[in-house]
Amino acid sequence: MSAAPPPSGTVAPVLLEPRTRRVRVLLLLALLLVPQFILFGPSLVGAKVLLPVDLLNQPGIYMPNAPQERGTDFVLSDLVYELEPERIYGVEAVRSGRLPLWNPLIYCGTPFLAANHTSVFYPLRAIDYLVPGPIAVAWVQLVKSLLAGLGMYLFLRRVPQLSYWPCAIGAALWPNVGFLMLWAGYTISQVGAHLPWVLLATDACLRKPKSLWPLALALATAVTLVSGHASIAAHVLLAAGLFALFRCFDLHGRAALRRAWPGIGALCLGVGLGVGLSGPQTLPTLEYMQESWRIQKRQEGRVETPPIGPVALPAVLMPYIDGSTQRHTTLIRHGNRLESSHAAYAGLLTALVLVPLGFGLRRLWRMHCFWLALGFLGLTSILGVPLLKEFFELPVLNTLRNNRFTLVTAFALVALAASGLELVVRGQFRWRGGYFVAVGLAALVVLFCIARANGTPDLRPEFRTEEILRWFRRVSIGYALLAAVALFLWWRLARGGGAWSRTPQCALLLGLLPLAEVVQQGYDANVQGEHALYFPRHKVIERLQALPPGRFCGMGSFPASLNLAVGLDDIRGYDAADPARIVELYTLFKNENAPPGSDYAALQWWFPRLPHGLADAVHLRYLLAYAPGRTFPGTLFSEGGWHVQERTECPPRAWIAARGELANDKTARLARLADPRFDARQVVVLESPEPLPTDSAPGAGSARFELDEAERVVLALEVQSPGWLVLADRWTDGWKASLDGRDVPVLCANHAFRAVRVAPGDRRLEFRYEPPSWRQGWILGLSSALLCAGWFAFARPRRAP
Repeated sequence: MSAAPPPSGTVAPVLLEPRTRRVRVLLLLALLLVPQFILFGPSLVGAKVLLPVDLLNQPGIYMPNAPQERGTDFVLSDLVYELEPERIYGVEAVRSGRLPLWNPLIYCGTPFLAANHTSVFYPLRAIDYLVPGPIAVAWVQLVKSLLAGLGMYLFLRRVPQLSYWPCAIGAALWPNVGFLMLWAGYTISQVGAHLPWVLLATDACLRKPKSLWPLALALATAVTLVSGHASIAAHVLLAAGLFALFRCFDLHGRAALRRAWPGIGALCLGVGLGVGLSGPQTLPTLEYMQESWRIQKRQEGRVETPPIGPVALPAVLMPYIDGSTQRHTTLIRHGNRLESSHAAYAGLLTALVLVPLGFGLRRLWRMHCFWLALGFLGLTSILGVPLLKEFFELPVLNTLRNNRFTLVTAFALVALAASGLELVVRGQFRWRGGYFVAVGLAALVVLFCIARANGTPDLRPEFRTEEILRWFRRVSIGYALLAAVALFLWWRLARGGGAWSRTPQCALLLGLLPLAEVVQQGYDANVQGEHALYFPRHKVIERLQALPPGRFCGMGSFPASLNLAVGLDDIRGYDAADPARIVELYTLFKNENAPPGSDYAALQWWFPRLPHGLADAVHLRYLLAYAPGRTFPGTLFSEGGWHVQERTECPPRAWIAARGELANDKTARLARLADPRFDARQVVVLESPEPLPTDSAPGAGSARFELDEAERVVLALEVQSPGWLVLADRWTDGWKASLDGRDVPVLCANHAFRAVRVAPGDRRLEFRYEPPSWRQGWILGLSSALLCAGWFAFARPRRAP
């Protein structure tokens, strides 16, 4: 759609648009791709790895003989401790011809696809499947940014109907805003990048309900839901709902309640079909989240990221003003820039110059007020705004990390900035008294930065070094100069009645300066590491892999889920959900020297108190400790400061317990299991709606693995007397069992594991992972696809006879 013509009585645009579509496309692609090559060029050509792999070279993490020095940015550790190992596991599974529903290597087994951020169905995951090496991480970032920018371009072109250059600059700004840059590499940014596409389809559904746009909204919604982070997907849909509500009244005025119903119907159809198309991902995720310890704690009222207050506002404009977690500095407020107001950043010049200019475009005044309100709403959880903060504490919303709603703040700033540039490109700038507010804000920023440069930041004593103090002064002076540039631009705009504003040089400068600023601020925000540090093989890992099967645990070392990268079996886990039963069970025998679990990773650094009977129940066979210069009794081998010990008394992973005890009451059950003398080989604590059979003799027999796969386990049993076959793999409703070809119930054993009643004789017991949500998700997805086909046949344009 072409941009709307300038209102009558105004001057013609001074910055001519490219005359051909091909030139427009090439210029737009250059604006989108050049910043990505500036930021990630070494990783895109394979010279570096777009991961902070230097964190693997920290003491007690992965590498032997690690140096005693601080990592580049420890806040980015999830990229190598969790997300990259999960990517490796998922890609290897798909390339081997298996869809990874279950992950047997963490938490004694847990859903993999249902964890959502594993993003098995994410469309750009095809790059990983085709090119499984670490170079795929950088190319996914490039293509994701390209799609994000194209979505923003089309949104600005079709919704506020801006001309080419403002749309192109807005498109180039969007992939480089704080949220998408700080979260680059995380699945969170994969979801957030789709916000313009969802809003574009939302607007089109309201304006053209009897068209193919509901199908476009369905596709955008489905892609958003499978992109790897359900919480951010909910935020995107919430923003789309608020935008739809505004557009209903913006398009129809007072008659909105009467005229908007066709559009609302089309909107509901598109979102509903999108949720349905994502069914194979969404339904398993919803099922898994019901057993998430993290979600349960949020529902009880725990807030993982408390509000910071108004002191968080400067970071919206100046993302380094309070420091960072990078090696050469420190962060003086909030320990994680990704989770704070820094993610709302869209450029200091953007906020001080282009955003105020946007309000001068009268035909979009109501839309600009909406962007302003939406942008403020995105900050309310961080600022702790009364009433608005309580909005995010409502049921369902309280299960989300609402401090991450800063995504919409960054989007609102870019949308307003594009409107401001439109004003300049069309030569419609007129000096108004209202712009004194912007000038005053710019002057205030200059004074604030000068005061910060001359003062002493609130640093802990260990960080009060001359190097760090000099870094803070340099950053403050840099932001003061940027704000001074904003003041200079306002002076030039106002000089001579704004004549300079009607020159091509002004439009180009006001467009390219903010883009250059956000690219510069994003430079080095994402660590690019050396290939040599990317999960290299070494003797400790190789010898662990060669040992007889058995689960291991790092004793305050080798963080949970890192094992996925090397195929080891850890009793701990980290998947940002944490199965509640496993967390509750492990709490019973946590070592008093283990660090406290965090809200987002209860077991990442957990290790057990030994001796304890539950160590047998979880099949803990090996202990991995990092202690250079020390020796331990019973050590199998030592290398590079690592020590591997074996619990020789560990029972097999599957055994027949001597007897069973019924304990449906959770408190009584956990109290029974907490006893260090609990013997998992002699007794199994069961949950059952029916009374347990009474056996005259203790259960006895043996079990041998015939097949041991992720979603299917087959055991050959030799049972001497009836009893309970216990498998030290995690129980969920999705696990079914058949004994000699007949279905049998699987009971929850020892609070978190599986047990099946077996009779004497030679038996064949098979466990299969068949979660109902998986089957229901495919039924829902295929039904939605058929409805999409029906709508396409109904709404597709027909040629005139």
